[in-house]
Amino acid sequence: MTDHRRRLLFVSCLIAVVGAGLTRPAGAQLILGQYEDEAPFRTWNSFPFIPAAALGRGETSYAWTNDAAAFPANPALLFSLPRITATIGGSFHEASFLKYGPVNTGILDTDSPISLAAPALDLATVTFRTGRWAFGLNASVAETYDRPLAEYVYKSRDIVQYRVRFEQTGILRDFALSAGYRIGQGLSLGIGLHFVSGRLERHFLEEWASPKITITDDKTQRYRGFFINGGVFWEVAAKFRFAAVFRTPYKKTGEGESLVRYQAPAGLTDIAIDGRAEDTLRQPFILGLGLNFELFPRLWAGADFSYIRWSSYEITWFGDRQAREFSGVLKTGGGFEYLTGFKLFGAPAEIAVRAGISNDPQPMKNPLSSYFGYTVGTGLRRGGLVLDLGFLLARESGSGHGLQAHRAALSLGYGF
Repeated sequence: MTDHRRRLLFVSCLIAVVGAGLTRPAGAQLILGQYEDEAPFRTWNSFPFIPAAALGRGETSYAWTNDAAAFPANPALLFSLPRITATIGGSFHEASFLKYGPVNTGILDTDSPISLAAPALDLATVTFRTGRWAFGLNASVAETYDRPLAEYVYKSRDIVQYRVRFEQTGILRDFALSAGYRIGQGLSLGIGLHFVSGRLERHFLEEWASPKITITDDKTQRYRGFFINGGVFWEVAAKFRFAAVFRTPYKKTGEGESLVRYQAPAGLTDIAIDGRAEDTLRQPFILGLGLNFELFPRLWAGADFSYIRWSSYEITWFGDRQAREFSGVLKTGGGFEYLTGFKLFGAPAEIAVRAGISNDPQPMKNPLSSYFGYTVGTGLRRGGLVLDLGFLLARESGSGHGLQAHRAALSLGYGF
């Protein structure tokens, strides 16, 4: 065997080993915690979408009839809305990370969590009611997969000698058509058809100045899927409402593309290993219950309970099944809303003051981890115009890292 062939074989083996390691820096033997590669930003429990009004009252939306943006969570609420409504919304997420990708897993180290903010225009809905039927269309950002940019640069005499860089971005959008039907006085049913699509991108770069060597590992997943959700809404009495909802389990498929590349000037070396795969992420069944009742005149209270069967979650990543030791969780939230009337520019108006708490357990068995959060919010209604604002401040416990999770949401709607 010639020296050239020996070098080529050696580099090929090196690329194969490096590529395998960089493909899954969080291998089966490593407990990554909350932020596996495919984990959503801030929390695994991303369904249902929580609009601004619901956020302010403890992330509760299943049984509240005065929120036109809540019907994607429970399509049975469509019949309680005005004849025609339209809503748009945006949010600002912030979360802290400790272990993700190659960060604190063997390549890049940090002494404390790293925070990342993710603003988004994340909600648009339109509804229409006629007779016993009501219909709704909505588009929302179901999940984001962004991670803080991680980079280490070593310089000597102001010249970069070594660099390692990791970045990950991604988004999953949810497009839904919902319908509600009024069975009788105070009782309605609803169903929603949801189509999800999105993309996740991971980029890893490692380079040396002398000898000049560059290794890159780029991976892309294109997601798509379909699921159904439904609900029941029952106004038991004038001051008490009950709701039950579900989301079917579904298969989110991922079309994966991978390119690992080794480049070096010596011998004009440029070796690339590419691959494609059809991967599967089996999403869990969800069952929810909601209560809403009037404590005192104009003071309402409510609570939501969501069971997410994470024990059924499965994932393959570029053809390899990944270990995910998950268990089912019960997410809970409760809150209050006080409504008071006043005159605004000579016309009747109403302002809402909201507060609540939520407990959001994450599905990992090790470490057991949960976010406990406080929420506040407000809302203004004048005629058909509705403006809502909500905030969540949450802190994680269980992992020992004290991760933070914050969210602010704003929505503007009109109904008549």
